[in-house]
Amino acid sequence: EAQWGGCAVDGCSQPYSRTRPHHVIPWWLSKITRLKDLAPVCEHHHHDIHEGGHTLRLRDGRYMCPTGWADGPAV
Repeated sequence: EAQWGGCAVDGCSQPYSRTRPHHVIPWWLSKITRLKDLAPVCEHHHHDIHEGGHTLRLRDGRYMCPTGWADGPAV
């Protein structure tokens, strides 16, 4: 909560209490849970990643896509 304040997606105003941890590098790929690869994401953005297949910009400037960290937005 101290690191992100709320949903980690840039521009989202959902408070931390309305998020759940998201494995940026999917657990099924790595079988590892690391704090540096977790981001609190609200239900809307969790859906965008998993069902929508979107690449999202985080508040810290990094991007995440359904299979992990991304270099930038999908084109």
